[in-house]
Amino acid sequence: MGEAIISGLRKTDQQLHIRVSNRSNNERMLRLVDQYAVTAGKFEDTVENSQVLIIAVKPKDVLGVLKQLK
Repeated sequence: MGEAIISGLRKTDQQLHIRVSNRSNNERMLRLVDQYAVTAGKFEDTVENSQVLIIAVKPKDVLGVLKQLK
């Protein structure tokens, strides 16, 4: 789901600065960097340096991610 959102954002605005974080799959995150020209970083840095957050995780992981935002 996250990749579909990134792809759609890129199609509408090539200059948009998109940051991504992936706590469990570094290889996938690096592929997103290569394919969509996004910036990869640690979750905390991504949250701190972003104006808008899109939490694209599996439903079972939502609570854990939200707890990290506190």
